[in-house]
Amino acid sequence: MPVLQFALEPRGPRRLEICWTPDWRHTSVRLDGASLGSFETKEELEQGREFRLNAGSVLTVQRPRHGWLVPLEVHLDGRRIFPSGFVADPQAAFRRAVHTLWLIGAINAATGLWIMYSSQARTPGVAAGLVTLVYGLAFLVLGALARRTSMAALRIAVGLQVFSLVVNLFQGLRPGPFILGLGFLFFMLRGVKALKTIRGQALGRC
Repeated sequence: MPVLQFALEPRGPRRLEICWTPDWRHTSVRLDGASLGSFETKEELEQGREFRLNAGSVLTVQRPRHGWLVPLEVHLDGRRIFPSGFVADPQAAFRRAVHTLWLIGAINAATGLWIMYSSQARTPGVAAGLVTLVYGLAFLVLGALARRTSMAALRIAVGLQVFSLVVNLFQGLRPGPFILGLGFLFFMLRGVKALKTIRGQALGRC
């Protein structure tokens, strides 16, 4: 489900979240994780509705009848607020994170095997290759676990990736691998966020 996130105050936290099914048959409005209400039809959403907040403010949510460019209009006490975060497809973001784990695993496993093969039985080379191989196999396993929606596996992978970047810094920064590692980390963190959204949808929160 697409998800829009809003901050109620300028530069404030994104407390408001609105998500909907692709056919607009169900739209959920949440504030600080708690449900404010929902729209069960596209027509109901086009008519719009007001939600009273605890602070006495009035939140209005409505879908324009010709909302190709702007899917929703949201007002707080008559003031238009705009989304500050958009997750178009959390499933796709989650899949990219899993594929990132597998890619890291495959690259490191292949590199480890190559180092071991080319070291010609020299102990330091074999040891370095073995460590790289084990690191790659760990990511392949974590990818398989993450594919089963394991949040722990994703977070462990994030921790390992951060550790790898720190090691890169202390061993002498190599710009190419470091930038690539940051890109991998970005996709992993997006995957963690997407999995939280997916779990919320599965619990009927969206």
